[in-house]
Amino acid sequence: ITERIDLLSRFTRKIGNRHIFYGKDINSGDIRYKAEIITQLQDIFRQGTLDLRYQPIYDSDLKQYFALEVSLFIANHENRQIRQNDIYKTALETGQSNKLSTMIFKQALWWFVREKLSSLGIKKIELKLQESQCIDSAWANNILKICRECSFEPANLCLLVSESILRFNKSAFYTNIEILKKAGVNFAIDGFGTDYSNLGMIIKSPIDGIKIDKELLHESFSSIKGRQLLKGTLSMLKKLSYRVIAEGIETKEQNDYVMQSGCSYLQGFYICKPAPGDTILDHLQNSKNLY
Repeated sequence: ITERIDLLSRFTRKIGNRHIFYGKDINSGDIRYKAEIITQLQDIFRQGTLDLRYQPIYDSDLKQYFALEVSLFIANHENRQIRQNDIYKTALETGQSNKLSTMIFKQALWWFVREKLSSLGIKKIELKLQESQCIDSAWANNILKICRECSFEPANLCLLVSESILRFNKSAFYTNIEILKKAGVNFAIDGFGTDYSNLGMIIKSPIDGIKIDKELLHESFSSIKGRQLLKGTLSMLKKLSYRVIAEGIETKEQNDYVMQSGCSYLQGFYICKPAPGDTILDHLQNSKNLY
């Protein structure tokens, strides 16, 4: 009850010392949705386990998978997957973001080491870096500590960062990035093209790769100009020596066009859907003759 009241308080307006509810400001569906996410997160923390999904990323030049992106799977009461952004946003609002991210990192890295993913050709595991993880002035040491605890080689880690995180633009933040890069950690922009991308900021940032968001990819196929824009973007980023990954590949047409445009790294349902660890292990072991 206390948690639901706390959730409701976010829909109030403060006037003096009072919090006023306005009916038109309250969406009961939103409240139920957030309450459901909060309940699911409580179960996760109580049980101490996560349902992680892994999606392979394909290198069309080497004709093999080379990386896995990690996502957290949480289903609602209708057994439909809750969006990642909504999970992380709710965790942040309830002060549990850092705790959740630490759990995800530890479970994913332990799994990578235990199952000897490197022997299957997987060079990188991609994990989202949340803003809450960067609040500590020495956040790089926290990540390296997790790597040591899991006997995980930092060179196998790629941290996915949003452009909003890069806008921190504080020397301490970039000092931490340099600490991790010296340890072998890679960084990639996640969801490029979803907002007004600041290319100047990206160029100045110590970023190794860029992931083209699936929304940009799908929109680009709605017109000739869109395709030309996508092709030009892929070409430009590749000339800047970034490792460019096209997300959201769902059809052969998209797959072929992106490859013809010079993008070698592919991710999406057409390549392989996100799946639990055991399923992905079986898939990797039986994917010698892909494409």
